[in-house]
Amino acid sequence: MITLKNVTKKFGNKTVVDDLSLEINSGELCVFVGESGCGKSTTLKMINRLIDIDAGSIEINQKNIYDYDPVELRRSIGYVVQNTGLFPHMNVRENISIVPNLLKWSDDKTLARVKELISLVGLDVNSYINKYPSELSGGEAQRIGVARALAADPEIILMDEPFGAVDPLNRSILQNEFLKIQKQLKKTVIFVTHDIDEAIKMGDKIAIMSKGKLEGFEKTESILMSENKFVQSFLGREVYIKLLSRFNVKSIVKKSAGSEIDKNIRFKIGADESLRDALSIMIENSIDEIGVVENSTIIGTVGLYDIVNMFKKG
Repeated sequence: MITLKNVTKKFGNKTVVDDLSLEINSGELCVFVGESGCGKSTTLKMINRLIDIDAGSIEINQKNIYDYDPVELRRSIGYVVQNTGLFPHMNVRENISIVPNLLKWSDDKTLARVKELISLVGLDVNSYINKYPSELSGGEAQRIGVARALAADPEIILMDEPFGAVDPLNRSILQNEFLKIQKQLKKTVIFVTHDIDEAIKMGDKIAIMSKGKLEGFEKTESILMSENKFVQSFLGREVYIKLLSRFNVKSIVKKSAGSEIDKNIRFKIGADESLRDALSIMIENSIDEIGVVENSTIIGTVGLYDIVNMFKKG
């Protein structure tokens, strides 16, 4: 658990983070989002003491971060940045091994962990373990950056715009891969981005900041209900469409006997596909209902009004 209480940071006369208070539970992925310079990256750096706070307190598991040895604190927190931060003179194995070596793990334990993590982030161990950063694509380098952050199995991962430097296709792939990893490992993650699409896709909770202040902090599915004018403006009207990517078709399917609807339903979609994809198919083909397929069998339908009704308040 990470708890921020009335945290303030100034650079000269400028207040960069202003009286910030929030709590992130263990196993949650919380996304900090906002315009450039709103204080989100500064907040991240205060958590692992790369930057000192000026007022307030930050606690990890109910212990003030200033009661930890700063070196030990940073070694216990994974950190992923936009430019990967890989050491160019070290190969993949050596880069991932940095923290385990500092913790004096045995060579066998470290090598086993390196191989485990290369595989976990979706790369072939034999093909990549001896490569240098200059031999990696942007997406591959980010995967290794994530692997290095996970090397010592930290409870907390801090991610500062980790996928911001890769192209849209690879960015989506990396997002999906990390969500799979997070579902498996359940780390406590703070993820910084300026992209509201990415925030909605990635976050269990979203913290929206502006000019150092916290304007909204909610579960992702609840952020739409915010009465805060800045939050409403920042999200935009299209946020309802974006939010559909968080839900699969199976979540609102109207179950029916397959033989009854097979004859009448022309267009179909997989049960694990997103509602956003279902809506796109309906709009593209001027239909108001689509069949839902699971294990090669039609299990029911989803209609346009089923999707619309998801957003009815109360």
